[in-house]
Amino acid sequence: MKELFDISTPSGRTLNRVLNRLKADLPARALELRYGGETLTRLGEAGNDPGLEIPFSSFLLLVHGGPPHMDPSRVRLLRSARRLVDILIRAFRGPHGEPRNGIAAGFVVESYMEILRLLEERRELVDFYESMLELNRKILMAEDLFTVLQVIMDTARDALRGEGSSLLLVDQKTGEMYFNVVSGERKSDLREIRIPAGEGIAGDVVKKAKAEIISDVKNDPRAFQRVDMILKHTTRDMIVAPIIARGAVIGVIEVINSRAADGFHTEDLALLERMAGHTSLFIENMKGKEDLVRTNRKLDRINSEINALYEIGRVLNTSLEANELKRGLLRTMLRVMKIGNGAILEKTADRRLVETIIMTNQDDRITELDPTEDGSGYAEPADILLWMQQYKEPFYFIAPSLDRPVLGLAERFKKVNAERFGSSRAPELWAPIIEPDGNEINFVLALGDIQLRRRDPVSDVQFFQGLMNLCQTAFRNVASYRAALEARGREEQIRRAFQKYVPARVVSDLVEEENPPPTVQTVSVLFADIRNFSALAEKREPADLALLLNEFFEAMVGVVTAHDGIVDKFMGDSLMALFGVPDPHERAAESALRAAMEMQVTLTQQNEKRRREGRPTFDMGIGLHTGPAIVGSFGSRQRLDFTALGDTVNLASRLEKAAKHYRAEILFTGQTLEAVGDRISCREVDLARVRGRSATVQLFQPFAFARYEMGPTAAADLWHQGIRLYRERRFQESREAFATLSKAAPGLDPLTAIYLKRTAEFERDPPPADWQGIFAVDA
Repeated sequence: MKELFDISTPSGRTLNRVLNRLKADLPARALELRYGGETLTRLGEAGNDPGLEIPFSSFLLLVHGGPPHMDPSRVRLLRSARRLVDILIRAFRGPHGEPRNGIAAGFVVESYMEILRLLEERRELVDFYESMLELNRKILMAEDLFTVLQVIMDTARDALRGEGSSLLLVDQKTGEMYFNVVSGERKSDLREIRIPAGEGIAGDVVKKAKAEIISDVKNDPRAFQRVDMILKHTTRDMIVAPIIARGAVIGVIEVINSRAADGFHTEDLALLERMAGHTSLFIENMKGKEDLVRTNRKLDRINSEINALYEIGRVLNTSLEANELKRGLLRTMLRVMKIGNGAILEKTADRRLVETIIMTNQDDRITELDPTEDGSGYAEPADILLWMQQYKEPFYFIAPSLDRPVLGLAERFKKVNAERFGSSRAPELWAPIIEPDGNEINFVLALGDIQLRRRDPVSDVQFFQGLMNLCQTAFRNVASYRAALEARGREEQIRRAFQKYVPARVVSDLVEEENPPPTVQTVSVLFADIRNFSALAEKREPADLALLLNEFFEAMVGVVTAHDGIVDKFMGDSLMALFGVPDPHERAAESALRAAMEMQVTLTQQNEKRRREGRPTFDMGIGLHTGPAIVGSFGSRQRLDFTALGDTVNLASRLEKAAKHYRAEILFTGQTLEAVGDRISCREVDLARVRGRSATVQLFQPFAFARYEMGPTAAADLWHQGIRLYRERRFQESREAFATLSKAAPGLDPLTAIYLKRTAEFERDPPPADWQGIFAVDA
């Protein structure tokens, strides 16, 4: 091998000329070529420099006095020189390895083709630099960060001759990596994939902050194989470089599946690292630009909001008449905020919201419409009103940032009011204007076709809270003014509204406190209803019917009042009474139950009297429940009602109707029993689910077990045993217990007949396995 490099031979002169040119281009002080530990040739003086050892085909090249490391351009130079030396060695050697004095004619073509390949590589290098220039041109023309990154990704894929490239960013909250920009096939599928923190080759590169070539991805233990499984393709090899910004790794650039026969090279890695550095710079620059734009927009928005609040505040100080203020508020909002339409919504007695003032804005021309043309209003707004009242914030019907519970409220409400939301004046948000006391909603400002779209929900909320505070102050002044004008007539109006039905002390309290706001307190609510009144009314003259009702109500009001109750209202042939109001007391539930029992006794006495007089008799059902309710005066200034609202009231009403099913005179709940204790004898009736409620209700009735011949204790034990066996699905034994009770008091207890029928039916047709002894009462 050494004789090939002898300077006296043609091969030696040619090979040494190539190495001399390499020495000058690196540049280096000396080059030494070794083979099997033997020096084949040395060019220049090495001195004491041990030299940088570089593999050179089957040789070892020592570079003395050269650069401390080889950058990509020098690596390409060494690779080209190495291949040229290989070509020349093969040209100057015979078929058995012996040196030749010239190049064989047959080898010229082969050598020429290899040299052409070298030239092709040089051409590809020139093409690469041209692509870099094109990359810079495209980047300069790009208008946003995503376009810049897409250009970089496409260039990385083409320059490194890969099948695809991608940019993965690190989620700063979770540490997960997600595909931000993708070049290649199935872009959309990749963007749906998230790589857990620290996993995969990309995650390892993020941790190490070091670029890497992976020649065999399939057998690399770090590989995140889920990507290939989802995309149904194979990643053979890949090259990955970290994107580092301000000392932290914010993502990676990766190129996969090299199209080159020998895969990715070291110079490819250096190139990708430089592109990653450019990517980091562009991301930081674009973020700075976006921050500046965002700041300017925020300042513009703040100026706009300050101007709007100033204009609105000026209008709100021009009048003390409520409707005039509402018109001025709506007109100003539409004008200064460039809003297409708006309305003032107010609550009605049937719990709807109706438009009392409507305006539209077309090219800054504000037009007021007639609200009577569409007086149906919005149905079922209670949930949204409660939400606005609780959070003191506007409610959005169109906003991508809505969380799921609020979005669900909006969707349900829009479905109920589909026709209104399908119109050209569909609202996009409601802003609640709270009453001066801060508890209730005075009215709602509905706005639609908002041309100035807001992008900062926090600022949006702050603006509307400022608006709401302005309005609250303005309407507080209106309320104070109105209160001063109406102070003289308030006492008489309250007395006129309440003195017929409530004790004088309650009326005095209301007058002294000037109609205090409603409060939540524990009350006992009683509903009483005349059974089969419709049939009775058909057979009586109106005058007789009026006399009958007045006698009934007169007696019942007396009983309620005697037990410290308040008759809340009369509803046709029924009445509602409250116990424990306005001042709660421990024995309210007991008072209510004793009142119910005395009402039934009083009715029995009235029926006996009417029977003697040949007049019609009737029965009465009573439902009673104890629980929290909203208690206070409700209505308008012209008419107020002192009442209780809430689920407790609704349930008491349902029990009055359910009493008919059980043929019971009185039904009350476990909550009432808990408050009464053992001071009144009673028994459990059933576990029921009444209409309109998903929760189970435990039902009881006042009951004297002494009516049974077997004695009260034995009868009570047998009753409880029958109920227990019924719920344990032991229907035959339960029926036997109820049959014994029925025989002990024949015809005196309708409820035993109900259970005898139920147990017999369940014996024939057992209930499902998940049956819990709950009976659905359609009442």
